[in-house]
Amino acid sequence: MSKWFGKQAEIFVDITDPPVNYKYSPIYPNIKGKVFINFIETLKKVSHIRCGIAGTADILYYATDLQYGAFQSTAINRQLITQSINFYNIHNDLPLDCKDCCNEKENGGNNNNNNNGTTPSFTFEEGEKINYNFEFKFPDCLFLPSSCKNFGNIDGDITVTYEIFVEIYRFGGLKNKPKRYLLYKVPIGWQSGVDPNLSKTITTLSYLKIDIFKDKLKKFYYDETTNALIPTSINKSHSSTKFIRKLWNNDYKSENYSNFTKSIPLGMDFSIRSIIELSEPFSSQISLKFNVDLKSIGIIDNKGKEFVFNGQSTKLGNFQIESLLIETNNSFSLQCNQYYMKEQSKNRIIKINFKELNMDIKDFQYNKMNEIFQYELPIEEISNKADIDINQSLMDIMGDNSIMCSGFVPNWFGNVVNFIITWTISDGYSQRRKYEFITKSMPDFLLGMEDTHNNNNNIEPDEAPPVYEDIEQDMKI
Repeated sequence: MSKWFGKQAEIFVDITDPPVNYKYSPIYPNIKGKVFINFIETLKKVSHIRCGIAGTADILYYATDLQYGAFQSTAINRQLITQSINFYNIHNDLPLDCKDCCNEKENGGNNNNNNNGTTPSFTFEEGEKINYNFEFKFPDCLFLPSSCKNFGNIDGDITVTYEIFVEIYRFGGLKNKPKRYLLYKVPIGWQSGVDPNLSKTITTLSYLKIDIFKDKLKKFYYDETTNALIPTSINKSHSSTKFIRKLWNNDYKSENYSNFTKSIPLGMDFSIRSIIELSEPFSSQISLKFNVDLKSIGIIDNKGKEFVFNGQSTKLGNFQIESLLIETNNSFSLQCNQYYMKEQSKNRIIKINFKELNMDIKDFQYNKMNEIFQYELPIEEISNKADIDINQSLMDIMGDNSIMCSGFVPNWFGNVVNFIITWTISDGYSQRRKYEFITKSMPDFLLGMEDTHNNNNNIEPDEAPPVYEDIEQDMKI
């Protein structure tokens, strides 16, 4: 950590074995380190020196005055309201007069003044040093919001910061009372879990979405005359303008166009845990399946000439998974002085791009019960083709950033969060579809909890986990 020079002292804080990105969490709640203070000039009348952890929330709120008319309301004034809240503070005073304690104090400060016989004061001469070992722990029974910057929307937001601080107090003023003379701060990160007062249930949630790739283009088509696959003579389906193009291009006439294209209803079955454990590999908490109802488009078999001939794919059934976007949907409440707001905000967590992550309907397996063809994309393949290692925990994938989990802080903040997962699928040409799932899954640290509902059939439960139904009622400021 960097040093700080100011006035008459040099202060340095060395953190012992910090987590990655100095981001603490319920699985890494202990903060250990050492404070080094070097007095570069004589400093008198020191009352005490304090070391601790502080959490601060800076709230911005835009209050708008409205003028109501007969048919509409008009904004006539918009003013910025700010408030700073020191919502968390835990600290220790350094033992300045203890030479034989476990902490080191070189040439210890001289206790030469009792300030009217009540509180001792100390004088530290030039060159004297104080070394102090500290250890603090974030509480496991209290919801502390995650570190964040401008969490909210255009009407209001909060910035939450956590810091290790060292303060030197001196006697001064007319009443000769202790006043802060020097302040040194080291920023650290905090990733919270869900409010410990809220219930949580672990299950597997499954979501299904079907989208149609209209007039999907083959790369090769079967030619009966040559009994072979022939390269398709067009490179774009132009489904919306094919009726015009056929006037000058025979490839877009119905008898030829039907050999080159076919509309494919591609379904995605996405499964995710109801609680994403932030400290476990993200890849182990999701699964991805695809299905297609070929009967609905007049095709009986995925091994026929529409999809494959002599082991060669026509590429009609070829699809590419291009990206995965992870976002959070937040329903948050915010109070700034006498003003109160309850809003929605969407926060982007990470976008993962894939290279050559392909699948082909010719490789799907037939499900007799549902009469559809299915394929489960191996998680290992998804991981290998990603530009970000999704075998990491989501907390590590985010780097310096944090997720604001569901929780409530009396009188100023509350939040309910769930994940929005969006997969982008391409047909290999110009068509792309976004499969967006607004899930009931939320981020948290399980800390030993076990899955209480094993959903082997990937059927969404009739009722959502209790936490999703109860939080909004609990979060009323």
